[in-house]
Order: sequence, then C-alpha cells, then structure tokens
Amino acid sequence: MCETLFFGVVGDADDYRRFKKAYNEGLDFAGVNQRIAAGTGFLAVEVLRHCPGDVTPGVEVSAKYVGIAAAHLGSFDPVFGGYGYYVPLIYANKAGLNTVMYIQNGGLECSSLELWFKAQEDCLRARICDVATLAPGETYQFDAADCVGPDWQGSAWIRASEPMGVAVDIYGRDILMTYIGEPAPFDYVREDGTGVAAADTGERVAFGPLAYSEYQGWDTGVQVMNLDQLVNAKVKVYFLDRSGDVITTLVDWICPRGSQTFFLPLVADLPGSWIGSVRVESQVWWTPGTNEVEAPNVVGVATLMKYGDVARTEAQQAIAYNLLPEHKAYKWQIGGRSNGGLESGVGLIAVPSLLKDLDGSGVTSELAIMNLVAKPGFTDFAIYIYDQNGLLDFVCQKLSDRQAEYIDLQTWGYVSNGFKGSAIISATFWEHEVVDEVGFVLRNLVGLGAVSVERTGTRFGEDIPGDEAAGDRGIPFALTQDVDWCPGGDGLPRCPGQPLFLDRFRVRIAPSGTLGNVPDAGATAPGSASFALVVNASPACRVTDVDLQIDITHPRTEDLDAYLTHGTVTESELFSDLCAGNALGINLQAVLDDDVSPGIGAAVCLNAVGGSRRQATEGGGGLNAFDNQGAGGAWTLKIQDDLAGNSGRLNSATLSGTCLRP
Repeated sequence: MCETLFFGVVGDADDYRRFKKAYNEGLDFAGVNQRIAAGTGFLAVEVLRHCPGDVTPGVEVSAKYVGIAAAHLGSFDPVFGGYGYYVPLIYANKAGLNTVMYIQNGGLECSSLELWFKAQEDCLRARICDVATLAPGETYQFDAADCVGPDWQGSAWIRASEPMGVAVDIYGRDILMTYIGEPAPFDYVREDGTGVAAADTGERVAFGPLAYSEYQGWDTGVQVMNLDQLVNAKVKVYFLDRSGDVITTLVDWICPRGSQTFFLPLVADLPGSWIGSVRVESQVWWTPGTNEVEAPNVVGVATLMKYGDVARTEAQQAIAYNLLPEHKAYKWQIGGRSNGGLESGVGLIAVPSLLKDLDGSGVTSELAIMNLVAKPGFTDFAIYIYDQNGLLDFVCQKLSDRQAEYIDLQTWGYVSNGFKGSAIISATFWEHEVVDEVGFVLRNLVGLGAVSVERTGTRFGEDIPGDEAAGDRGIPFALTQDVDWCPGGDGLPRCPGQPLFLDRFRVRIAPSGTLGNVPDAGATAPGSASFALVVNASPACRVTDVDLQIDITHPRTEDLDAYLTHGTVTESELFSDLCAGNALGINLQAVLDDDVSPGIGAAVCLNAVGGSRRQATEGGGGLNAFDNQGAGGAWTLKIQDDLAGNSGRLNSATLSGTCLRP
C-alpha cells in the first residue's frame, strides 16, 4: 500500500481524494482493501513548535497542541447544514496579544468557510469577518486583527460545508500559546419522536488538571464559551489546590455563543511549589416569573501566564490547553447511570511525547495528573514508560479524590538523562463507591485527567529569556480490543498493597432440536459441529482458570475428538479418540479441569464416563492454553466424529472460570 501511494498518488490531488474516500469508507483502492490496509491501531499526536519571539531579538518561544483525529472533525448538521466549530479565546491587539487561526479542510471536497466573531460582554450581535474557499487538505490562515480590534477580546465560531480542523495561536510579548477549536454540537428531535445528535463536544462540566501558583508570578485564567445559540449560561468556576480543596470560586454570566474570562485572584502565603486545578460548571438558572432554563453546554481553555514583575509588564512564559469535557474525563458527579468503572470516566491517557533531554534536544517533560472523582476514596494508576523500541517499565502512583500530582522528570533520577519516549497513564485499581439509600454499593467510579508540559532549554522554576513552556492535555482513550501493556506478563503491574480481584464467569448452552447434533464421519472427511459460548466479560479481564463441563451422547466414544478456540488460541485439543477400544454406548459426562489428574483420553477412560468426574484434558494443557487470554467474547467448542458408523449429540456444555480484572 505504501509503495502504491508513493509512486501513484503523491502529487496527484484527484488520486489522493479517491484514495482518502476509500480509506475513510473501507473500500478498495488500487486493488487493496483499505479496511485491511488501515489495520486496527490508532495514533496519538502532539505537535511542538518553536519560533523567534516577536519583540526581543534572539529569544525563542514555544507552544504545542494535540493533533486532531479524523473522527473528531465534527458532524454534519442535518437541519442547518454544514459543520460548525467554536474558538473560545481570541485577542486582537489586546494587552499586546494577537490571535491567528489555522483552519484545515479535512474533507474530500472544496469547502466554503465563514468566520464569525463576538466580543466579550457584547450580547447583542456578532460580526462576520470573512468568507473563504478551501481545497481538500488546504490550510487557511486568518489573523483576527485583520477583522476586529484594536483592543478586542472575545470568541469566534466557524461554519463550513466540509469537516475542518482548527488550531489557534495566541502570540505577542515574546510568548506563544496554542489550543484547538472544538466542533459544534447539535441535538434534534423529529416529529416522529426520533432524534439525531452530533458526537459529544462540550458538556456542563469541564476539568483543568493544571493551574500554577500565583505566588510564583503565574496568572491562571479560564476562558469559558457558551455553546447555546439562544440563552445565557450561568457558569461557576472552582479553583482548587493540589489536595482538591477549594481556594475560591467565581460566578458570572456568558452570552449566547459568547465567552467570559475567570481569573484566579491573588492568594498570599502559598508555598513556592504549589500547583492545583480548576473545574467549570454550567448551572441551571431562572428569574422570577419565568420557567427554569436548562444549563447550556460549555467548552473552555485554560491560560497560564508567568510575569517577571508585580505590574505584569514583562511576560516570561505562557501555556494554553483545552479543558477536558466530561466525555473526555469524568461524568460529574457520580458517574451517571452507568455500571461505574470505565463507563464513568477515563482510565487510560496517552502522552505521545515524554522527554528528559535538556543536554540533547533541549526539551524536558512534566506531567500534571488529577483524580477527577469527587467521591471519597482513591485511585491507583501506573505510568507505563516506552522508548522507541517498546515498553521499558512502569511506575505506580496513588491519588485520593480530587488530588493532583505534578511530576517533573528532571527530579526523577529513575529516568535517565537523554531519554526520549512516550507514556501511557493507566488506572489499575480504584475505590470510589456510590451507595444507595440503604448502603448497598451501586458502582465504583474512576476518572483521570492529565496535562503534559514541555520546557525548552531549562527546567521548571528556572527562567530563561523567551517562552520556554508549552502544554496540552493528555489524550484520553479506551480499549477497543484485548491489549497487553506488559508483554510476557499478565498485563497488570504489581503495585505495593494493591489488591487483586478475580471475576467469575459461567456460560452454558443446551442445544435444542437438531442444533446439538454431531454428524457421523463421511467417506472422506470427519463429521463435526461447532458450538459458540459467549462470555460477557471485559476483554481486559485475564483468564486465570477455565473448566469445561460437557454432556455428550454417543454410542462409540472413541470416535470423538474435541477442540476449544478463543482469542489467539486456535483449536486447542481437549481430547482425541476418547476411550479407544470402548464400543459401549455410554454418555460422556465429565468436567474437564487441567488442575486435576489424570488426563482424559484414549488410555484413561473409566473415570471419564458414566458420571460427572473431574478429569484433566488429554495432555493436561488443553484448557491451560487459555490462561492470560481476555475472558470476554466468543469461545467455540468443536466436537468431531472421525469414524463412520455412528452419530452423536451434545446435550449441554458449561464453560466456567475466573479472570483477573485490572
């Protein structure tokens, strides 16, 4: 596929469009099926950029942002048409700062483009600033100062006829901050009661796992945008310390499709290493004589700026990152009406860039990790560290509810100087119980959030000329298949004091009618029948033991062979030519269990027939072969008759066992 693209597509826009359509839709291109060519993997991308400062000669500024997945480019609005995007924070010659938007056409056709701007505190009208056309793949660069200003601050939204990716630069005063635009949501109900909705964008709660200490000269601002087109939003912002305690709260109104800034006020006597977090809540509101107004959805951007003087005239560093909405973090407050666990929040976060290389590339990484769950308890998680050749090791961590931890790799002697790699943050055990009115445990919650910071040329707390700080949110993801983070192990780290839990599974089939028949062998091939036993368990729950109870009617058991298939194990043999030389018409009623002996088979017969006896599989490893496989999914039992003359029937089969869940 790569060779076909290199020689036949590069440089040809029409061929690229045909290829991209086939890739998106799983069709064939140049005789190759694109669903197969795409494989099952996923990519997480961070973009770290450096450029000269705009004021002082010779200084360098830096910023980074998360690459936007093709599946996150927004959804087509079937009522108003096109695609929409929100940009919460725009400066135009405001306090020495300006904004440039980069808008890329991610669709297969040319697209029109509208840019609308709305000033902060102005609820009356918006201003349309440009109408442009973008070719597929083309990026359009727009400076907000060309349309609004001077001394302008506000937000923007974008309409387009094709899906777009949006990155936003805020620059000036020798600093650079970058974040990404958010797709516009919609949710319609038709006259027949059916509905159509966009993928989740914002919700009523958003999380910011990182806020720096104003005691060290940092200003933490939260820019919140109201996604509703019609009603105001009443928004409350909580500023929390690293233990999750509230420092202060701010409440304000936000216009429809407008934005508002919330700044952490000065709080004295904080220790120098203090960091914390923020939480944004859109709340229900009403006024006397009116009906209740549902809380609109919101999105937000956190901005962290460090100044070298009390008057805030000399900006030294700046970071911006998108706040985490609920679907990318945690369903506030008690996980929603789910079963808890990973249905309540995120338990896996990708960090594509993890570096400790000040002497080489000049970049070092820091991680802010927060336990977003408000219920009392704790969450254990592991930080898996990878280099370009694979997994190196993991480090265990523990956070109580609402706590945040800040990790500076320069202080970790465990990570070698010169390291360049990546990380995965994975929850391994959590204890945040939700109980009903009588104390019965309903579910157990988990929800993690992270922000990754990279500094160029220096470490945290040591300033150099220019803007050395860049940050973005960790990339949340979920398991879509059986994944082993620890190759050669059981996929779970052995963290100090962490309990291990076994889930039990059991599934039974009793075929009716002709469904359970095992046909007789033919003249040239054996007769066989396959039976599916579907286990309802997480693919992350690893098998530690499995047994199979079978009841087979057959007048000549030596005709029978049996195989079991699941996961990566193909037709593991359970027995072959059972009870050779035995022509008695006695049913096979046995429990196959590789933890006992002797093994059932051609030579061991008496204990295997005529009763429900426990016997190992022939060779003693037919069932042990499934240890460490994911328990969930289809297991296939195949019964084969390899000698002509008699047919049989599977009366019932019961698969049971235990699996270790993360």
